[in-house]
Amino acid sequence: MSTISTNEPRESALTVGELIRSLLSGEVAGMIRNDPIARIGDEPEGVHQLRVCARRLRSELRVVSPALKPAPTRQLLRELKWLGGALGTQRDLDVLVTVLTSAFSSVGVPAVSSLDRLEQHRVEELEKGRELLNSKRYRRLIRELAVSVVDPPLLVAADEPAVELVLPGLTQALRSLYAVVDGYGPDPTYTELHQIRIVTKRARYAAAVAAPLLGKTATDIARALEEVQTVLGDLHDRVVAIEYLHAHMGGDRDDVSTREHVGQATISLQHSISTLATKWRDPFARARVEGGSLPKPRLHPA
Repeated sequence: MSTISTNEPRESALTVGELIRSLLSGEVAGMIRNDPIARIGDEPEGVHQLRVCARRLRSELRVVSPALKPAPTRQLLRELKWLGGALGTQRDLDVLVTVLTSAFSSVGVPAVSSLDRLEQHRVEELEKGRELLNSKRYRRLIRELAVSVVDPPLLVAADEPAVELVLPGLTQALRSLYAVVDGYGPDPTYTELHQIRIVTKRARYAAAVAAPLLGKTATDIARALEEVQTVLGDLHDRVVAIEYLHAHMGGDRDDVSTREHVGQATISLQHSISTLATKWRDPFARARVEGGSLPKPRLHPA
């Protein structure tokens, strides 16, 4: 969908039906395109992009859920959650291997042999992923999604202006994000930063859905929140990496050299975390300023 270069809502730009079909067709096409790459397994991005499409569609469906029939929408959301979760372990292992390898490399030592166990686990998850993509449940989900592109389970008239659906949702998503960030104060814990990331993702997708209707303001909000989400995602990956090092490597049973290398890698990761823990503030502030420029949702009479 092309972005409209205006800060004012264009109620004639898209109807509810057109918007929902556009969202479904884009994400379903992405899932189908990345399916064979994920099956082959040589390129981790295949699994990642397939999972991203599923998770993004799940978020987008939540944004437009007031216009959809509850029962079939819940079914799609449930199955998309299942798919994203089932593919999540493999993606998490891909990221963990990458982060740990980089951490050891940054202090001038090779990734220690204990990462071989991690790589074996990743290979096992890769095989589970192939089995999932050949399952009846997955094939049924793809069929249901394809049908929904042509015939989405609309609850309201398909020709109503889509902006009246997405603008209130975006406004509420941003308010919820501000409340969470303000509530945690100036020095949130890692657990709280992870929660901020989750709420940021919801607001980001709400802004992305609204961008073709609201133009540059919503686009800029989505981009700024994507930056926040990326920074906090990188921080979370490094926290997980340190937890793995403490749980599985560098213990009393390891040799002195391994313990030393693990200690050096941990220090490198902690330094990176300290930088990332504040780096998200600037893009968040930009998103908040842009959010103040959004049109006010129209109040409908009771």
